[in-house]
Amino acid sequence: MRLRSLHLLLLVAAIAFASGCKNQNGPDTETKSIVDQHLAAVPASAKQVAEGRNAIQYKADKSGMLYLYDITANTLLDAQRINEGQTYRVSTDRNAVWVDTRETRLAGLYGQHMLRVYLDPQ
Repeated sequence: MRLRSLHLLLLVAAIAFASGCKNQNGPDTETKSIVDQHLAAVPASAKQVAEGRNAIQYKADKSGMLYLYDITANTLLDAQRINEGQTYRVSTDRNAVWVDTRETRLAGLYGQHMLRVYLDPQ
């Protein structure tokens, strides 16, 4: 019985040790997954135009598709068309974004999260 318990203990220890090892040759799968999510949500042709936490404002110098991405939560929060000269504003306090005076309420806006605005000119 003692021998069986010792074998079980050694097996559990070996599994714990093996699962704690990481591949040092490249990013782990969690990091790859986060990058893949970002690339799937925001096109590669989009350029970052603004970044912030609580309030962001961006005046479009080109027309195109605008994306609001939460870097902390790895989530696309907003995607909408914007025309040259229009202003895009984000307020985490009011859980809303505006294109000029047109307001859109959003769930999931958190002031402590890092937000990025991207523009894909079209």
